[in-house]
Amino acid sequence: MPSFAQLARQILSTAASTLRQRQNNTLFLLLLGLASVEFTWAESLYVYVPSSASAKSIQDQIRGQCNNIDVLAFGLSKDFHRQIKKASPGAILTLPPVLSRYPNFKLVNRGEREGSHQEFYYIVSLNSNVTSDELGQHKVALVDVLGRSELKSYLKTRFPQIKRTTRVTKYEDLIALWIFKPTTIALVPHGHLATLQNKSKLTFVMTKTDQSVGLPILAVEEGKAPDNVIACLSSFKAPLNSLFGVEQWR
Repeated sequence: MPSFAQLARQILSTAASTLRQRQNNTLFLLLLGLASVEFTWAESLYVYVPSSASAKSIQDQIRGQCNNIDVLAFGLSKDFHRQIKKASPGAILTLPPVLSRYPNFKLVNRGEREGSHQEFYYIVSLNSNVTSDELGQHKVALVDVLGRSELKSYLKTRFPQIKRTTRVTKYEDLIALWIFKPTTIALVPHGHLATLQNKSKLTFVMTKTDQSVGLPILAVEEGKAPDNVIACLSSFKAPLNSLFGVEQWR
């Protein structure tokens, strides 16, 4: 199957031939020149990692670091999943559970913090110490990065005792829940705890679970080799890495 660039050249060549037959020499020469151009297309990267920074800030910072790739960052999981269906990118920067939805993407780099590619989930509340075994007695709030049905399946493998959930789109939404309903119980990866405490000024009761989730990863679409995207990720400095909760990529 011809590539997009090959199709573009074929169309331009056909149009040029038609114009020559009609003796429109100026446009003929212009289109003939365009048809001979070797088209190059920027490598594309979609980013979806819940962060204390806005999607626009993350997008602008990556673009500022790597101006040779086309970057789109998303603040909502539904927008990220919808865009992939609409136009698949060459690479995605996201969380491991999200990657599981896209088997045509293969992992190439993993984020690392304190020598680990994983972080543990914590049960967070304001009033009482809730254990993992007691989660089934509560409606548990958590950030949904997968979508309703996929999240339900994910929890069955990690926290089968959870029966009821309150899904939010970003971690800052949990602060509002705690303010308006102090009895809220939430499930939060370790890397987001400090930010939630600093922003909310609330005193948390936190219980470490025995379940963990992977730190952000870079995956590329099978059959593609987005070398610029991989090089871009390797060039991230500490301030940009901190937005993803990692210290380096391996």
